[in-house]
Amino acid sequence: MARATYWACAWWLPFPALAGAATTAGLLGLPVYSVTRQCLAAMVPEQQRHVGFTLDSMLVELSYMAGPALAVASMTTLGSGATMMIIGGSLAIAGLALIMLSPLIRSTAEEVEHRERAGSTPRRQWFTPAFAALLGAAMAAMFILTATELALVATMTHAHQTAWTGLAIAIWCAYSLVGGFVYGGLRRGFSPLTLTAVMGLLTVPVGLASGDWRWLLLALLPSGMLVAPVLASTMDMISKLVPPRTRGEAIGFHGTALLIGGAATAPISGVVIDGLGPEWAFTVAGLGGMAMVLAVPPLWRRRAARTISAPVAEFEEVRGASGPPQPLLSGERCASLYEH
Repeated sequence: MARATYWACAWWLPFPALAGAATTAGLLGLPVYSVTRQCLAAMVPEQQRHVGFTLDSMLVELSYMAGPALAVASMTTLGSGATMMIIGGSLAIAGLALIMLSPLIRSTAEEVEHRERAGSTPRRQWFTPAFAALLGAAMAAMFILTATELALVATMTHAHQTAWTGLAIAIWCAYSLVGGFVYGGLRRGFSPLTLTAVMGLLTVPVGLASGDWRWLLLALLPSGMLVAPVLASTMDMISKLVPPRTRGEAIGFHGTALLIGGAATAPISGVVIDGLGPEWAFTVAGLGGMAMVLAVPPLWRRRAARTISAPVAEFEEVRGASGPPQPLLSGERCASLYEH
């Protein structure tokens, strides 16, 4: 209801009140991002989760393609106030539908395990260096995507082709859909760090084709096809890396990382576009994303220690069930080995 009220009233609020209302509505908004992805992780087998998350990313691309066009058409015919009220009503209907459907956020096996193991899992057990590396990859991916979008819009503006901006963005999103179809058809996914680094590398030379926006769209094809796979791979890895009972919190961290990556991009891209031109914004997008990805491999390598210690912990649990609990390694000793 907070989001619906905000969108219904935002069009006539003065700016100070608008800023406060936007903050309140954001805090009280439905956690659609984390809930839908928790449901996907619960419904889709682990071996096929990269397919499910790829489909989710593709649907987001479709929304991104259709949303702005529908909003412009509605504002042209109905006005901004009516359009914002329609958005608010749509959000309220979506929230009610989510409440009525009440989808499962854990599979049957995960629910049984959740009931058998009372208590919460300490955050230090799953917020590992590898998880931090995944958040870094997510921020890098959003940095590249947001900077590329801003550079594309600036290129169209400088070329006095703003009438074709919507079509250009829609074509760029279509590249992502094609890449999603290809990635979803693979038998296994790839490392999100590798995909993000490759996407950044392919974005670096795009500015060389900024002289003609049609050639620019063609130059965006290789990196554009990696958008959906990159976003899907980060979510797929997070769903496998954290325990089911903490999956919602982990996905919330992932969403926050995406928001931070996008928010940090705007001022940087703006300075580059105003000072050097939009063609250089593509270069900064690719190099900046690659630099962020290259900074996290030391954290990602720590994942090997966790992978090795997992079978040991499982063996300790089985041994404890068949006799007096005599752990092979104490918790402090396990933590010491993990740190080194």
